[in-house]
Amino acid sequence: MKKLFISFVLLFSLFVFSQEYQFDYMLNSRSISNDYEGASKHLIYSKNVNVSIFFYDRGNEVYARLLD
Repeated sequence: MKKLFISFVLLFSLFVFSQEYQFDYMLNSRSISNDYEGASKHLIYSKNVNVSIFFYDRGNEVYARLLD
């Protein structure tokens, strides 16, 4: 019973203290060089332009970076 209560409290705190952003703008770019080829996407939150997400790929891996 104690484990169930702790699990409920942890899940409840995720919903109460979480933040939600809806990104409005997307910028795409592609770079090609002799030894590197990659693409990137930049999603921008219009209400606060300091918050954005930057996706880029390097070979078979995709990286994401949240900029705040």
